[in-house]
Amino acid sequence: MICDMCGKKTEDLFEAIVEGSMLSVCKNCSKHGNVIRVLQAPKEISAEFKRERVSSEDPVEVIVEDYTGVIKKAREKMKLTQEQLAKDVGERESVIHQTESGKMKPNFSLAKKLNVYLKINLIEKAEKIDVKKDKKDIDFEDKTLTIGDLLKKNNE
Repeated sequence: MICDMCGKKTEDLFEAIVEGSMLSVCKNCSKHGNVIRVLQAPKEISAEFKRERVSSEDPVEVIVEDYTGVIKKAREKMKLTQEQLAKDVGERESVIHQTESGKMKPNFSLAKKLNVYLKINLIEKAEKIDVKKDKKDIDFEDKTLTIGDLLKKNNE
């Protein structure tokens, strides 16, 4: 654990108020403030987790491309305002407005709420696409090209 004041690595830290700020400090730095409690290093916990490996052939869930039109059309079909829809699905009106205007892509939680309430489908399964180019296919005219992109190509 590391002291917030001096940066020293130590086993024992103290939670102290120093000049109005709560800090985790070493014993030496604790004299500059009022100690609230002693913090102990977390004990290492070993646990085995079974993780499912997702292969590149497995489809993934994505938000449909034309979500703006789908949401707006379904809302208007039910004769709801953005304000009414927002209230009914437990979101802010600004979120519904930004989603319908395309300024914000809905997260999966919002998409699921809208799926159920508007009886639409905003989530679809898509295949992962693994696009690998040869090292010779680097487009140096691309303004979004980064040094990281070049290093990745070099390591392939």
